[in-house]
Amino acid sequence: MRIFLLALLASLCIHPSAKAQLLLTDGRNTLEISGGLYTYYNYRFYPEKATDQKKNNFAVRNAYIDFEGRIGKNIEYDLKYNFAKVGQDDAENPPLMSANMLYKGLKVVDIRVGYGKLMYGRSSIVAFQYSPFIQRSVFGKGDIYSRRDAGVNLEKTLFNQRINLYAGAYTGLGEAFNSLAGDNDPSGNPEFVGRVDYSYPCRYRYREIDNIHVPIPMVSVGLNGRYADKRREFAGDYSMKTINGRKRAVGADISFQYKGFSAQAEVHSVSVTPRLRNGLSYTNSDLKTGVATTQNWAPTEDHYTAGGYMVQANYHSKVLKSVFSVRYDNFNANNLRKFDTSENINFAYNYMVDGFNSVIKVQYFYRLTKDAVNGPADDQIRIGWQLLFK
Repeated sequence: MRIFLLALLASLCIHPSAKAQLLLTDGRNTLEISGGLYTYYNYRFYPEKATDQKKNNFAVRNAYIDFEGRIGKNIEYDLKYNFAKVGQDDAENPPLMSANMLYKGLKVVDIRVGYGKLMYGRSSIVAFQYSPFIQRSVFGKGDIYSRRDAGVNLEKTLFNQRINLYAGAYTGLGEAFNSLAGDNDPSGNPEFVGRVDYSYPCRYRYREIDNIHVPIPMVSVGLNGRYADKRREFAGDYSMKTINGRKRAVGADISFQYKGFSAQAEVHSVSVTPRLRNGLSYTNSDLKTGVATTQNWAPTEDHYTAGGYMVQANYHSKVLKSVFSVRYDNFNANNLRKFDTSENINFAYNYMVDGFNSVIKVQYFYRLTKDAVNGPADDQIRIGWQLLFK
């Protein structure tokens, strides 16, 4: 079965006449099959004395196939799998990307059940193919909070999809290797996620590039939040993706587009209250002296906060078939710890050979800070090719 799916994916992506998804229907039931490939080369600017330069490599980020279908008038489903990530624990881009069903038979609200992307944070929600960047900002790529999970989500749109409302309860363990393992953490508590966004003067899709060149200014504003009370040890690069304690996150975002110009801004604040705070300690490294000191959690403190923001600007040129983008992002993982801020400027260039179906992407990562707590971050450049049939 797996060989058949790989063969189907390759034939539809590579064949020059594959300009759209494969559509199967019997009048009542519909199935659309689409997919994509994305491969890139990554080069890091290592220090001269660096002996391990394993990150200078070729990689396949995406080799996925997507089955989207409709049964009658009220049931929809989506099954999306990325073969390039089999056996890998990649929060930004896991093997199983979606496996959910949507029931639209109720007039009051639509109900989605299963596994899929969480409606929290616009930069996380936007699909990879509709962003000029190869990698999301620090807080949008799954290191700070999970981007996908298993659960149930209630959805409602109003005023011709200008207002979108989402409210869901999920396992709270994140991407496929955790949320689909079969058991919750010892607490058994779910994670709650909610979002509302408003667009003016009409519907605003989750995209970062204005390749249509809309003739009137459009804006979308979103607010979202999430809450979890778990009994799981610290995990992830920033020791806060899932924690043994309470975690609250709130965020806001805004997006604008007009005649090829587009811009996005997003901000997040996270409050973490660990259960075992009396034993918590952490290490600070002085950037000037290199001396490491260990400090215990102050007795009067029962929580710490983290936060970050990003701003991004893009321009799409029809004449040049190109997209030019710049993004600044800043993230502090712990307000009680020194030298724990990640600060970056990213530049992106896209050459759209055939719209979003065939794009050459280039991204340059320039590190403004060299985060001493989580290890040095090197400047790097990536170049890749995105090929879709959709």
